[in-house]
Amino acid sequence: MRTIMTRNGQITIPKEIREKLGIKKGTPLQVNLAGNTILIIKSSPEYWKNFRGGFLPKDFEETYRKIRESGDIRKRFKQLGVIP
Repeated sequence: MRTIMTRNGQITIPKEIREKLGIKKGTPLQVNLAGNTILIIKSSPEYWKNFRGGFLPKDFEETYRKIRESGDIRKRFKQLGVIP
């Protein structure tokens, strides 16, 4: 899916994604940078519990914490196969 940044630096998350994740006005989101990749993560415990049934490992939160602490997020994401 594509989106375009406005002159104010804002982007619109496509409706299909917002609906699937239950993102509404005021929903807290975590924005991270991994090399040239922008990661936007819904910041709620319920989300992680529901999302784990997909492709994330059960220890994702611990793994993500370790990745952030390692300092080289893009390299670690490549090692884990999260990004190509």
